[in-house]
Amino acid sequence: MSRNTVRTWVKRFRSEGNDGLMDRRNGPNKIPHKTPTEEEDRIIGIRGVASCYGAKRLKYEFQLKPSVGAIRPLS
Repeated sequence: MSRNTVRTWVKRFRSEGNDGLMDRRNGPNKIPHKTPTEEEDRIIGIRGVASCYGAKRLKYEFQLKPSVGAIRPLS
């Protein structure tokens, strides 16, 4: 952990108390290119049925819109 992180936490704690230590997300609120949840659930369901198929074949056989990289499992 960096010194700057600790200094920031101490400064927030001194000025705001325990509330100052709450998580403050800096990321975007919306990700326009993210695959919709419904589509993710559909892909996961298809992967369960056709577990031996790779991402390319899943995309081709089931006419999926997301890219092969998005269909490919993370692990």
